Amino acid sequence: METSDQDEILIVVDAQDNVVDYLPRARVHEKKLLHRTISIVTFNSEGKIVLQRRSKNKDTYPGMLGNAVGGHVTKEESYLDAAKNEALEELNIDIEPEFLGKAIINDPLHRTMTSIFKITHDGPYDFNKEEIDEIIILSLEEIKEQFEKLSESTKIVFKELGIV
Repeated sequence: METSDQDEILIVVDAQDNVVDYLPRARVHEKKLLHRTISIVTFNSEGKIVLQRRSKNKDTYPGMLGNAVGGHVTKEESYLDAAKNEALEELNIDIEPEFLGKAIINDPLHRTMTSIFKITHDGPYDFNKEEIDEIIILSLEEIKEQFEKLSESTKIVFKELGIV
């Protein structure tokens, strides 16, 4: 049975990342409940960062720049499984990401317990056209210049990692 993104069941957690509930995405976002997500910072072999321009149809931060791979952890998924699944879904990359750390991200639209991963990949980036409008590769200096075009959660992840 096909479900919409808003119906997918997310994992609601407390500040120590203990599961407290499983609820539909729409309800989790509406109530700004703390829930699990992943974010993968994608580098190319030159040390530049691969970003996505989020689809104009996305419910959060449409048209903004974000990490090339990110998404929710759904019921029955681990953080690592979600990271691998999102890399495959968004960039068609089958890769084992490196875990960097975990952070609570409080952005204006939602609160997440985010596991941050890293990959290095030189493409090609066969990206999901329904979720991503384009792939952009920027140097660290260019990211600092484009900072205001980044989604709030990407800004927070980059600050957490000392990228900006």
